[in-house]
This record gives sequence, C-alpha cells and structure tokens, in this order.
Amino acid sequence: NKADFAAARQQLARALETAEKANLPSRLAKSLERLAQIDMFTGGSASGIMQHMERSLENYAKTGDLIGKGSILNKLGYLPVAQGVGEYTQAREHYEQALALSRKIGDRSGEGTVLRNLGVLSVCEGDYAQAERTLDAARQIYTHLGAKDGLALVDNFLGFAYLHKGQF
Repeated sequence: NKADFAAARQQLARALETAEKANLPSRLAKSLERLAQIDMFTGGSASGIMQHMERSLENYAKTGDLIGKGSILNKLGYLPVAQGVGEYTQAREHYEQALALSRKIGDRSGEGTVLRNLGVLSVCEGDYAQAERTLDAARQIYTHLGAKDGLALVDNFLGFAYLHKGQF
C-alpha cells in the first residue's frame, strides 16, 4: 500500500524462495501472485507475469484455495485488457470462471471485483450498455459491503465508459 515496489519485490522473492525450500504451496502461491501483481503495475513483461500466475494457480489448486484460484483467474482476465492486446475472448472466459467461482463460494468482494473488471472489458469491446449493467451490479455489491474503495473504482470505470461513448 506504500507503493515501495522495489522493497516489496525483494521481500516477496525471499518469501518465494523460503516457500519453495519449505514446500509450502499456499505461501508459494501467494508470493507468486503478489510478484505478478507488482510486475503488472510496474511494467513487467507479459510472459513473466503469466509464468508467475500459472505457477500460482497450480499451487492454489494443490491447496484447494478457491479464493486464491478466483483471484488468479481474475488477474488472468485483467492482464490482456490492461495491456490492450485484444485477447478479449480469453479474458472474458477467465472472468466468467472467476465470477462463477466467487458466487459458488460466496466471495462477495471477489464477485464485485470481477464484475467491475467485466465492466471495463465491456467498454473495451464497445458494449457500453453491458458495461453499465455490470458496473451497476458491482456497485450494488460494494454498497452492501460498505466498500468505499470499490465504489470509487466503479465510479472511475463508469466515467471511462461515458468517455468512450461520448457522454462528456
């Protein structure tokens, strides 16, 4: 939260090494997920990010961590959208898997995050009506949870949708 990415990367690399040596798949998965996240926000390569996420997903699967699995599926959807590479069919598939999993296990916060990201994807695809419906569903969840940070992001993405459809 302090955005000291260099220090975070260093600590997470140590955590990853320790988790590998101790054969702790849950810690390994979390370290890999966080390293992927840092790379996503600091311009890391898509291939490096994907390697971290794929290994993380494997380790979440080993431990049966469905919240972790949903988080990685969401990030797998987010990566091509954020990088603008146009792999939207695959992104949507990952988001849909993450959404179904969040709903299955009752992870309302995760559901809100995936819906929010699906809203952005709909904007990228030019389906502004769908974007508004999806972002409204995310807003309802965040309102229920009292998640002001989530509400702020929904407002930001609604602004993004209105900008793209010319509603200044």
